[in-house]
Amino acid sequence: MDRPKLPDNYTQDTWQKLHEAVKAIQSSTSIRYNLEELYQAVENLCSHKVSPTLYQQLRQACEGHVQAQILQFREYPCLHRLTRQCVVSQED
Repeated sequence: MDRPKLPDNYTQDTWQKLHEAVKAIQSSTSIRYNLEELYQAVENLCSHKVSPTLYQQLRQACEGHVQAQILQFREYPCLHRLTRQCVVSQED
C-alpha cells in the first residue's frame, strides 16, 4: 500500500518549524509549537525518506550554533575566563 503524498510545501514548512524550535532550544526560549506536533512532523518526513536531508539541516543548525558560541568566547576572553572559573569552582 502506498503512503499518501506529502503536500507540496510540507518539507520546507516543516523544516521552518523545526529550525525555529531548534533555535528556541539553543537560546533557552519557549518553543512556539507543540512537541507532539514537531515529533509527528519528523516522523512524517522520515517515513517519506526525507531523513538524510533533515539530518543535514539539523546538523548545520547545530554546527552553526556551536561555531557562534566559540566565536563569542574568542571575542570576549574575559567571558571564557569567567566560564572556566565557574567550572573549576563546581569541581571543588
